Amino acid sequence: MASGESTRAFEKSPLYLYDDPDYTIVFEDEEIKVHGRVIGPQSDFFKALIRSQLKESQTKFIPLPEMELQHVVVALNWMYRVPLEPHNLFSQGAAKELQGILETFRFLQIKDAAGEYFKSIDKSLRGIGGKTGHMSSTNIDSIIIQVNEIYRAGGSVTKKALDRMVQSVYRGSLSTRFAGVLENLPDPDVRCFRDIMLAVMRVR
Repeated sequence: MASGESTRAFEKSPLYLYDDPDYTIVFEDEEIKVHGRVIGPQSDFFKALIRSQLKESQTKFIPLPEMELQHVVVALNWMYRVPLEPHNLFSQGAAKELQGILETFRFLQIKDAAGEYFKSIDKSLRGIGGKTGHMSSTNIDSIIIQVNEIYRAGGSVTKKALDRMVQSVYRGSLSTRFAGVLENLPDPDVRCFRDIMLAVMRVR
């Protein structure tokens, strides 16, 4: 289950329960109650809207019909100081999920959220081959694309996480598929490619 599809953990946080929410984020089929005092200081998008003279600041209804609710929930969990849990890196559509979460962080202009989310992903990558899951022919493409997305967004992955990923590739006899994925990676990040190659040299 993706972190954004969880139980809206932010609604149980002390910051949320301290007083009644005063703003409503409106999605296509659902609404979420939030606090202007929380979302404003941490999102330049919400800050500008709240301080403006636009209808949204007067009615206190913020329409975000084009955004995915589960991705905004990830952002709200972070703003309400709920520890971030990464999406399932091995699930079908995981790469698209990560791209959606990062795009939400960018659209809402939330500083530092992506970095914290990358840390949670790095922790999952360090568990590859163990409790997190295993690299296979069905998920190797998605996992490498996700690592590349982290780098493209300005982040990075630790040596330990990359080493575990590469170790899992060789243990699963996926080296040929691994090379093919790297060769055909869309929009490859130079730093990502360098760090993966260094991991290959350390592991082999």
